[in-house]
Amino acid sequence: MRASEEKVIAAISHPERKIRRTTVAYYSRSYSSDPTVMPLVIRAVEKYGWDASFSVLRAAGGLTQTPATVAWLVNELSKDWDLADIGEDNHRVAVALILSDAAPELLKPEYADLRSFPEELRTPFRDRLQMAQWELGCGSGRSWKISGNRAGQEAIAGSAICGEGD
Repeated sequence: MRASEEKVIAAISHPERKIRRTTVAYYSRSYSSDPTVMPLVIRAVEKYGWDASFSVLRAAGGLTQTPATVAWLVNELSKDWDLADIGEDNHRVAVALILSDAAPELLKPEYADLRSFPEELRTPFRDRLQMAQWELGCGSGRSWKISGNRAGQEAIAGSAICGEGD
């Protein structure tokens, strides 16, 4: 028998880390656009501690972010983490990867300058935001703009699709 959606989503706050991670991975890998999942992940991190949540955060990379969840991620990257402590370093990298995967319209280039934003992710982060501004010409006055999570594409200039009728 299949578990109800309520039971599945409630497992994000389960005391056992493997169950939390598996549940978060389920939502992330299914490309769920449910904006209520990441706030539950944040609550679980706050409840069980960042040191018990690295694998859960790593599984959260593809989740839909909101202004509130981005603010939490930014706050985490504004803290002074001890980079000599592998656990703290892993936490800030996991948080930065989630932030980097958020929809570009929720992000600001200066987030890459946050105190604990990993140096090795700064250039890719800025590049992604810059590319999100590109409009790709398709001919006949049609274009595509790269936007959203996972570089989804949104047609602009009507509902034209590149390749049709060219």
